[in-house]
Amino acid sequence: MGYTGGTSDSLKSRFIAHRGFWFSEPGFEALLPNSIAAIERASSEGFGLETDIRDRGSKVAIEHDAFTDSGLYLEEILHLSFKGLVCLNVKSDGLGDRLKVMKIWDEAIYFDLSIPEIVKFESLGLPVADRLSEYEKSGCNLRENIWLDAFVNEWWAVNLNLDEILQSGKNLIVVSPELHKRPHLGSWAYLKPLFYKHDNLHLCTDLPISAYEFMRL
Repeated sequence: MGYTGGTSDSLKSRFIAHRGFWFSEPGFEALLPNSIAAIERASSEGFGLETDIRDRGSKVAIEHDAFTDSGLYLEEILHLSFKGLVCLNVKSDGLGDRLKVMKIWDEAIYFDLSIPEIVKFESLGLPVADRLSEYEKSGCNLRENIWLDAFVNEWWAVNLNLDEILQSGKNLIVVSPELHKRPHLGSWAYLKPLFYKHDNLHLCTDLPISAYEFMRL
């Protein structure tokens, strides 16, 4: 059966739309990444969300690059609901106090923070994800949320026991290879058995419809 539209299920909610559901997929036109339309589409289609936040004056802006200004602010999307995780990529320091007083989603986690900012966020009770990649490795004492990246190749398939990490109950968010302009189907095939074994495995992808279809067939 092909994709049938915006109904939600527990499997679909584990795909995290990278910068919103912006990419052109069958039945869906391309949108601007990190735009209100892309973020709303991720919500309405039942996916999780990854987006970038940084300071813009006294507000928290949704923006990947420092020298561009989309005009979109975090407070403008807080009315949306998401079935899956909301992963907020923190692009500038000093946001913790502002985020603490905003009505952020319960399922939100923060990642890519500097070490001092991690300390600050955790002191405010804001959940932080540890990063793992071929350049950022840790053998133990990982936080409850793990952002698993791979810039050059899928090093984790050889060097990590994903099943063991998932059995520990931690949320594992894997960055899909197409985000780094590499083929993705091999990694998806590797992860597929784990998707059915563990409901704490998530995939951040530009292709949420395709990933959902691949994993459920």
